[in-house]
Amino acid sequence: MHKWLFTLYVAGIALLAGMTTPAVAQNGPAPKMVKASMANGKIKARIPATFSPLSDDELARKYFTGRRPMVVYSDPYRAVDFGVNVSNSNFNEQDLALMKDFYKASFQALYSDFKILNEETVSINGRTYARFELESTVLPEEGSQSLQPQRALKNYHFVQYTVADGITLVFQFSCPLSLKSQWQATARAMMESLKVKRTLR
Repeated sequence: MHKWLFTLYVAGIALLAGMTTPAVAQNGPAPKMVKASMANGKIKARIPATFSPLSDDELARKYFTGRRPMVVYSDPYRAVDFGVNVSNSNFNEQDLALMKDFYKASFQALYSDFKILNEETVSINGRTYARFELESTVLPEEGSQSLQPQRALKNYHFVQYTVADGITLVFQFSCPLSLKSQWQATARAMMESLKVKRTLR
């Protein structure tokens, strides 16, 4: 496997693997959106006003890989997440088509089962992104010693990634599948609001 493909795979695994959460009932109108600034103002997005960053301790509990996301914003229940991960790579935006196919193949390693709802390449605020919408299932581990009944985790994901200044950026929204209808439009609005400066270093 090429080194830069492995780097992309690790970045995606780190972000996607942590975003498997139990369902929490939520109702109400579409959330108010506010501006969020990341990477010293070089990455900007609009996120729900109720979202707040996960603390270092929360990140450590939620993400079991050695490569944690750069930042994860979550709702008050810590059930709905929007995260950003980065990795240095020696490829450029012209590699997005190849990266998209590789990223799609990596879903088999992440989930017990998954269904891709949409995959496309889009242009947002002057930058090209590869995009996936999917539903995933993670089954309980066989032989688990937990005293509590283990349920399959079913989630909805909206993923976008791009290459900027030799850096892969992976943007991931995730929520319990039961909340998909409530959050799908908001997830799209967040992704459509992304602004990434040409120079990140």
